Amino acid sequence: MRRSRLLAQLSSAVTNPLTLVVGPAGSGKSTLVADWAGAISATSTVAWLSLEPEDSQPGVFWSYVLAGLARAGVAVTVDPAPDRPDGVPRSLLVRLAVELAAAPAPVVLVLDDAHELVEPSVTTALDFVIQHAGGRLSVVVIGRHDPLLPLHRYRVAGSVSEIRYPDLAFTVAETDALLSAHGLHLPPDDVEALVGETKGWATGLRLEARKRAAPNDCPPSSVLLDYLRAEVFGHHRPAEHEFLVKTAIVDEIRPGLAVALTGRRDARALLDRLAAENMFLTPSLGVATSYQYFPIVRRALLTELDRSRPEWTAHLHRTAAEWYATHRRPADAIPHALAAGDGELASAMVVHGLAIGRLLIEPGAAEHRRTFGGTGLEAATPESAVVAAALALHRGGPDACAEQLLRAGELTGDGPDGHGAALRLTIAVVALARAQACGPPVHADVVAAAGDALAAAVAERLPVPAELLAMVGLAVADHSLWRGDTAGAQQALSSIVEQPGRSGALEAKRLGRLALVEALCGQLRRATETARRAQRVADRLGTVTDRMPPEISTALAWVRTEEYDLRSARAHADRAGTQLGQGGDTITAGLLALARARIYRARGEVSRATAALTLARTQEAPTPTWLTQLLCRAEADVQGHAERGIATAETIPTVHGTLLRAAEALAGGDARTARSLAVRTGELRDAPLAARVDGWMVAAAADAVDARYERARTSLERALTLAAPEHIRRPFLEAPVLLRRILRREGALLAHHDWLGLVGGGHALPDPAPDAPLAVLEPLTARETEVLSHLTALLTTEEIAQAMFVSVNTVKTHVRSILRKLRVKRRHEAIRRAGELGLLTPAGLAN
Repeated sequence: MRRSRLLAQLSSAVTNPLTLVVGPAGSGKSTLVADWAGAISATSTVAWLSLEPEDSQPGVFWSYVLAGLARAGVAVTVDPAPDRPDGVPRSLLVRLAVELAAAPAPVVLVLDDAHELVEPSVTTALDFVIQHAGGRLSVVVIGRHDPLLPLHRYRVAGSVSEIRYPDLAFTVAETDALLSAHGLHLPPDDVEALVGETKGWATGLRLEARKRAAPNDCPPSSVLLDYLRAEVFGHHRPAEHEFLVKTAIVDEIRPGLAVALTGRRDARALLDRLAAENMFLTPSLGVATSYQYFPIVRRALLTELDRSRPEWTAHLHRTAAEWYATHRRPADAIPHALAAGDGELASAMVVHGLAIGRLLIEPGAAEHRRTFGGTGLEAATPESAVVAAALALHRGGPDACAEQLLRAGELTGDGPDGHGAALRLTIAVVALARAQACGPPVHADVVAAAGDALAAAVAERLPVPAELLAMVGLAVADHSLWRGDTAGAQQALSSIVEQPGRSGALEAKRLGRLALVEALCGQLRRATETARRAQRVADRLGTVTDRMPPEISTALAWVRTEEYDLRSARAHADRAGTQLGQGGDTITAGLLALARARIYRARGEVSRATAALTLARTQEAPTPTWLTQLLCRAEADVQGHAERGIATAETIPTVHGTLLRAAEALAGGDARTARSLAVRTGELRDAPLAARVDGWMVAAAADAVDARYERARTSLERALTLAAPEHIRRPFLEAPVLLRRILRREGALLAHHDWLGLVGGGHALPDPAPDAPLAVLEPLTARETEVLSHLTALLTTEEIAQAMFVSVNTVKTHVRSILRKLRVKRRHEAIRRAGELGLLTPAGLAN
């Protein structure tokens, strides 16, 4: 196939006196120049000389040059010709340069296989002729490495053009064209992968194309190996060939590692020379003096190792494993230890290299577990037992893991050092992973053991990887959050220092979790910034939107709901719902349900709000007490009752339980108790900001019910003052009717808190429209609910009094209260509004 881009590059290049076409064997150098020379032969003079090892003698070389020029039609009358192989008279070179300078047209001299010119006197003479030919001679040097010419002078003068392997390598488009010429049509991803495997090497691509076009022919590895033996290895001494084979055992060849594998102290210099000679070595990205073989060539070298020296293989793998372990690169050491057939050595490297996270934490854990394959770890050492436990967690489940952990504990014993901090931390981390696999909540002892083991490892200055720091830190934070200790969770999450590398996925999760906790605490600005940081981390990892940690979008949905930006809140909630389906947890799911319920309620979709809350509250997975209390309170706000979950609120003292009890007291007509409980929460400085705002709002509602309007105004003002820095709008825009009336009357108060948007802003506190059923913002008591059920049965006041064993006046009082709370004027309107709000369902009446 014609490679137009290189033909154009070569045509431009030969305007200089010297052109280098340099690359490894089989990269298409000679084919390219021959194609170009054939295309210009009708209009230009091209002399071609193919060199062999014997042609490096001065007399032989210049005799061939003169003969080549004559064959090309160049009138050279230099006489006499060289009469001995080991030298030429200088006068011959002078006369040749003079005649070329006087030639009527430029002459192109192509020297193929110029790497055979190893005699300095030949290249010195060639440089002389080039420099004195008056610009009428262009020399094209084709070789596997640079010729012995003073290239630095040519580069400074700008008189040399260079076409090197990065130019010669086949591009993806050229590879696709080459495959098509073989009748192969591969998907774009496969073509790109093939280019990566061969590094665009023409011979490698040709062999792969043959293999795919005729899979029953001779195995391509044998053909490639024969080619390399004949064209490449044969040009090197046996010691250098051995160096190539031994160093092929590793992906990346560093000088120190090459010394360990080959025993050669000159390994660095030899590597540099082999790379300069285009021996299929490419520099490793970002690592100085480190090289990698072309993958296809490395496979061929490993094939030769297996065929010619199989007894070297295990020793080389063990040597590589020990070198990597010494240089704290367990991820590279472990596969080599396993390839050497030593599971115990691999396990020791996992433990003492603190690489257990690579078997437990995604992404990449599954691949590392596959590295162990079917290795039968006999658990003869505590290290092999704990690694077996980590593998068993994914192969056999928590029970199989527990059995191996017990074995690790028995082998470790209770010695004075417990076999070291690395082993203790590894055991604790595997136990933590097992507990997390069993589902929340993780037992406090397991979390504490992991935290203590991590602290001990850090104290001993062990190089704890970022993923282990993040894993244990997240577990401590989750445990605190499960107990309702939001401050402890925030502190634990904030103390995990962001580190580059493999911690990226956990870093995104950590920041998402932190944003969610901050949002829950009412720190809306902070939560927004943390969520944005989490998104940036996930974006750097190339995480698609649907695969991002659901905590990020849930936190943003919560923030926007509190700010009453309902359109944005809904978008984030929908996104979080999709992400939660890919993998979430109870707390995130519960908080998302709360955010959604608030969005539905604000839009008047009471039944959807109730359904979201009920689903979250009745899920089978364990739920933290404080979250259950939040769900119960939200359901009470939506449906107009507050009895559900009171037992939990009384037995488990949390701020959310206190607020739930306050709401129940207010719904039952006990405004004094409600205010006492609410004020207690509002004044609690350690409580989350959002809870304190809610506390003062409930206190204000209790004051308004008792007609203590001045005190209600004071409580409202305290709530507004707390909410102002974070712009928490929702509690005020959804306040009970009595409080909304007070807010409307307090023009000065609203003007002072213009962030609410109630004075000339986008929000308002209107009376509910008759065609937009809103939630009951003042919940019905149990007795009022019972009266409502009798009204639905169309009983008279007297019949209701008889059925409830109360006076007629008491029934009338309850009816007036129902009409007021449902914001209607007549009984039939109350029945209709109750139906819209879902209060006439069997569950609604029962509650």
